Order: sequence, then C-alpha cells, then structure tokens
Amino acid sequence: MKPGFLRSIFFLLSFFISSIQAQQFPDTSLVRLSEIIYGSAFEQESFNKLLKNTNTGYFELFICNDPIITSETSENYQSNFLSTISKFKTDYYQQMNEKKKIQKIYSSIHEEMLEKYTPLVPFSSIFLSKEYHCVSSSMLYALAFEELGIPYEIKVIPTHVYLVAYPLTAYITVETTDPLSGTIIYDQTFKAKFVDFLRDSKLISKEEYFNKDVETLFKEYYNKTKTTDLRGLASIQYKNQTLHYLEEVNYHRALECQEKAWFLNPDTLNTYLLFISLITDYAQLDKNDVQCAAELGKLSRFTGKGITSEEITVEFAQITQRQLLYEGDYQMYDSSYHTVISFISDSSLRDEISFIYFYEKGRVLCNQLEFEQAIPYTQKAFQIKPRNSDARNNLLLAVNNTMETMEPVKRLELVNRIALEVPSLLEDNIFAQLRLSIYLMLMDMFYYDRDAEKGEEYMRQFEALYPVRISKYQYLESDIARAYGTAASYYFRLGQTNKTRAVLEKGLEYAPGSYDLKNRLNSIK
Repeated sequence: MKPGFLRSIFFLLSFFISSIQAQQFPDTSLVRLSEIIYGSAFEQESFNKLLKNTNTGYFELFICNDPIITSETSENYQSNFLSTISKFKTDYYQQMNEKKKIQKIYSSIHEEMLEKYTPLVPFSSIFLSKEYHCVSSSMLYALAFEELGIPYEIKVIPTHVYLVAYPLTAYITVETTDPLSGTIIYDQTFKAKFVDFLRDSKLISKEEYFNKDVETLFKEYYNKTKTTDLRGLASIQYKNQTLHYLEEVNYHRALECQEKAWFLNPDTLNTYLLFISLITDYAQLDKNDVQCAAELGKLSRFTGKGITSEEITVEFAQITQRQLLYEGDYQMYDSSYHTVISFISDSSLRDEISFIYFYEKGRVLCNQLEFEQAIPYTQKAFQIKPRNSDARNNLLLAVNNTMETMEPVKRLELVNRIALEVPSLLEDNIFAQLRLSIYLMLMDMFYYDRDAEKGEEYMRQFEALYPVRISKYQYLESDIARAYGTAASYYFRLGQTNKTRAVLEKGLEYAPGSYDLKNRLNSIK
C-alpha cells in the first residue's frame, strides 16, 4: 500500500470519534444488507424485519446485539420488562405531575433492573446480570417511555447518551449514569486537526477559523449535542463495539460491527468509522487472502471520500502480482477479479481494473504459448484501451501465432470475426495487412489448384477491401505479386491473353515495383 494511502488512515483516525454535523446525507450504497455478517440467526431476523418494516418495536433490535440471545429468550426478557413497567399504567401514576412521574419511574426501574455500571456490555446484560452503561440504560428507559406514552428525546454528546423526558414542557433530564465517567482528554494536536478538518470541509467559515482560537472552536463544535432516534440508539451500541475492537486491534470484528452501525444510521460519523474500520482491516490482509478482493471492492465505494481511483487500481495490481504472477493461482485470481468488479459502479474505474485483469491474463497465456486461449483476453484488453501499444501487440501476437496452425479459410474466419468485434483494429497497419494477406493467400491457393471460381471470388473481395494502393502497406507487395502472378499464369495457360493482361495490370496498380509482374506483362505484349 502506498505511503500516502497509509497517511490518510492515520489522519482520519485523529478525529474519527467526533460528532461532525453533516452538510449532506452520505452515500446510502456503502453497505448492503446482504453483506452484513451476523452473530446469530436472531440478529439477522431482527435486521430483516427492520428492513421490511415488520418490526414495530425496538426491543429485539437492541437485544439481538448479543449472539447468545435467541428469539425465545428475547420474548422472555421483553415479557419481564413489560411486567415491570405495567404498574406505571395505573391511574395512581398517570395522575402525577410530569416531574414526579419521571422520578418514580426512574427510581423504580433503576432499583429493580440496574445494579452495576460496566462499560461496553450489551443491552442483554441488564437482564442477565443487571449490568449496564449509558447506552444500554438509555435504551431501557426509552423503551419504557415508548410503552408508557411519555414524550422524550435521546441526546447524544461525545462519550455519553442521555434522555430528556417531556422535552416541550418540563424538560426533565434522565441521567442513567455519570456522564463524566470515562471522560476522554484530548490533546492540542487532536483539537487542532479537528478544527482544520472543520475548515477544510467548509463546516466553519474562514472568518470563524481566523477569528476564534482552537479551544473555542473545539468546544463549540465538538461538544455540540445531537438528538437521535431509537434506530440511532441501536447504531450507537454497535459503534461503541467498533471503537472497542479498533482499540483491541481486532479490525475485522470492528468492521463487522461498524457495517451494522452504519446500516442503522448512515450519518457522517458512522461513515468515517466505516471507512476507518474497513481500511485498517484491509491493510493487514495478505494479498492472497480471499477476503482481500471483497474488501477492496467495498473500499472502491469510498472513491472521492478518502480514497482515489488510482489507489484502488494500484491495490488491484498488487493482488494481480501476488495471485496471478507469483502464485499462479488462476482460479483465485479470476474469483478476485469478479468479486472486485461486482462492487464497482464507476465505469472508468471498472475499465482500469478490467484492463489489468484481461491484459495480464492474456500476457500470461501468451508466455505459456497458449495463444488461442489468450485471444479473448488480449482482445478485451485492446477494446478497453485501443491506444495501448502493449495491448495491441499482445492481441496481434496471439492472433498471428494462433493462425499458424489453422487452415487458410479458418484463418480468414478468425481475422474477420475479430475485425467485426474490434473495428478499431482495422486502423492498425499490421492487422489490416495481415487480414488482406489472407485473402491473397486464398486467391493464390485456389488459382494454383485451378479453382478459378473461388480464386476470382477472393480476388474480388480483396479488391473491395483494398480499392486503392496504400503506400505504407509495403508488407503486402510480395503477397500481391505472388497471388496476381498465379492468377495470371492460370489465365495465360487457358490462352486468355486479355484476361491475363488485365490481372497483371491490376496487380501492378497495387505493387508497382514488382519485377515479376512487370516481366510477365512485358512477355505478353
């Protein structure tokens, strides 16, 4: 991987946990449901229900994060939870004022269900061991408020989540944990890079950048509180796992978690985290790993969003070098190509990747003297880049060597098929002369065998394709002299002097320097 490519990773890592306000909605094609790796069948079922809008509640989505949870245990835990909060539906609680009601609900749920604060445990830990943290406990209270019909908002700041009940009236903050627990201290380098990013992304004006110091801008933008929904809250649970696995240098698990986080909430922060988890996992893969092609394909979706088309092309060239040229594993390389190309929608990038694949496959086959098998690959490479001289030479090498073992009629069929499929090749001097020379070969062969009907037919076809002499087609002149000389001999033996003269004169129009044709013509005058 190129040094500049790696530098971009570390630059992005310097601000990947920031809550940047997006200027436009991110590309929704970065993750597809079919690509997500699930920890359990229950988790997959929960995501599928979400996609089909058949899951009206979020309890399943919150708890399916734990791979040991099944649909049966989820139903049991949800039943217990609903039983716990059912008492709050009585007239006694409904008649309380907003502040008192929230205090009662908060205290009762906390006492019965929450016992030990433990970072990063899944939502299911509340029911398994009464362990919780700010995200899981916010999930619990949000579900309670949903069930009880209490209006609320979910507030998100860096490193913390909390709820606000009755946001339009009493505005009661529901702090389920100590928001200062686990506070991260950011150094000046981090803050400066964050502010520079805001400027480069045009999230702040030049005036703000120059008129306010770094500390002021960092506090103003980084600590900005956002409001999310239940789906966003589920995303945060997966995002926190991503951050944990990144810290543990388990990049593949980080990627699996972040794809789910992004699918649930494709905001700017999750987009950066997706890119970072993907690029860090890809960077540690061996180019001979089957997963390498799939992740490179996914990275191609970030073209223009942290990575360039040229870098994707270079990475595929390295896969080519390892799998095809070094290992000689043609099956794996074919699979890698088709995998990568299936992810790419940009036509120019598809062409670059495809050119490498077809060019190198064709070149390897030519080196192995498998010329006929090389033709489809060399032909496709030339079609993609008709101005590439190496691609042209490979195609001509494959065609010319394949024809050596063919009968003349089969040779003509081959070159005419290629001329039809790749018309731009007719502009190539060598191919054009090669094609015309086969007509001359057939003309010479049939006149020699005294089959004038076929000989004349190939002569007519040659003259239709080559009505006027082209001076740079010098390789043709000896073939012209031979073919027209043989035709003239045929008619001369039949005593058809006028026909003989006409054939020779036509031949001299194409090959005016032919001594043989001139000598034959002089002999019959």
